[in-house]
Amino acid sequence: MPKLIIIVVKTPITVREPTVIQQDTDAIVHQPNINISSERLVTLSFDEPTKPTEATDWEGVGTPYNSVFFMQWRKSYTQDITDTVAFQDTAGNTVRVPIHIDNIDKISPTATLTPTSTDWTNTNRTWTANFNETVYKPSGWNGAITGTTFTKQVSKNETVAVTATDLAGNVGTSSATESKIDKNKPIITNITHSPSDATTEAVTITVSASDDLSGISGYAMGSGNYQSSNQFTVTANGNYNFTVIDSAGNYVVSTHNVGNITVGIKDIENKNLNIYPNPAHSYLRIETAEPVNNVEIYDIYNRIPPLNPPEGGKLPSFGGDGGGITIDISHLANGLYFLKIGNKTVKIIKN
Repeated sequence: MPKLIIIVVKTPITVREPTVIQQDTDAIVHQPNINISSERLVTLSFDEPTKPTEATDWEGVGTPYNSVFFMQWRKSYTQDITDTVAFQDTAGNTVRVPIHIDNIDKISPTATLTPTSTDWTNTNRTWTANFNETVYKPSGWNGAITGTTFTKQVSKNETVAVTATDLAGNVGTSSATESKIDKNKPIITNITHSPSDATTEAVTITVSASDDLSGISGYAMGSGNYQSSNQFTVTANGNYNFTVIDSAGNYVVSTHNVGNITVGIKDIENKNLNIYPNPAHSYLRIETAEPVNNVEIYDIYNRIPPLNPPEGGKLPSFGGDGGGITIDISHLANGLYFLKIGNKTVKIIKN
């Protein structure tokens, strides 16, 4: 009887792993030094149909083989990654494809803003913006077209802001506050001296001033050094210049007159003068060993009352070798008067 011959034909088993013949990471794959702020599209082209075995978010491109195998696969990445992805051919051979993306940048640049000094100043101040990455030069700032450090002159107290775009297109703004620029002079509001009535003692002058920004830092009289106190002591009549300076270096100068310091008895004796009686009621005797040609008398309102002799408050020249003059003051009202002898003044009391 005939024999049944069974011939078993086995399909050859492919043991060669599929090969990636091309791997593209969108068009910027040829410019690896340029960051982007959008996603990166990775395309893998194989020399035979394959399918991913681990990840399910790859998209097949072109005509499928057996519905799930494709010659080309692609996937979009939205952040940097270093990984390997497994693909399998129709025979079950597997290849792991390395994926490396390191230039996706979605973080806005930030800057540290610092002034050249934190002290008070009455001039413009330079501010420096140091960014954490390379950016294009911010508008209104000085520096290279791209870089990390830029400067700017600030002329007043304000919010110092810097807005910049990094090479990936991300935009960031950083800010700080400038609050120690003071270009205004202090204001001297008043200068007074005490006592203000006629006195033979020293006079204390008080300088009152204000400054709304940096504050008063010192007071000076004439060419003297600055001091923290606003009071000064003088022992002679005259015009005195006072300077007030603030913490930013602005200053103002004002003049004050002191004219109420009178000559005491000791000063008169040193001038070989003798005035008596004092207080006086009816007359006043002035004697001097030296000639005198300029003597006047004033009341407390700086008025010249009539005298006898002569009328009008001026006395004729007299003195020398103990000579003198007697003045009739009986008609004067009781009170305080000032007798000016040369450039000195003595207080006279009429009672």
